[in-house]
Amino acid sequence: MPVAVTMSEAEQDEYSSVMSDITTYVAEYTVNTIMGQDTQDFDAFREQLKSMGIERATELKQAGVDRYNQR
Repeated sequence: MPVAVTMSEAEQDEYSSVMSDITTYVAEYTVNTIMGQDTQDFDAFREQLKSMGIERATELKQAGVDRYNQR
């Protein structure tokens, strides 16, 4: 991701809010998978990410990339 990609303040606030929970969830899933303690299949993991708002986070980041590309 280019350093010059920026989001508006509102976008950044929303992105940070969504990604804080997602980052924690992904880290826990990764550790559990590596340790062999995973009880959830990958499709369920993906669905959980969707329900947590990963698609919205992607939209917010894409908006910043689009503005960068228009320069």
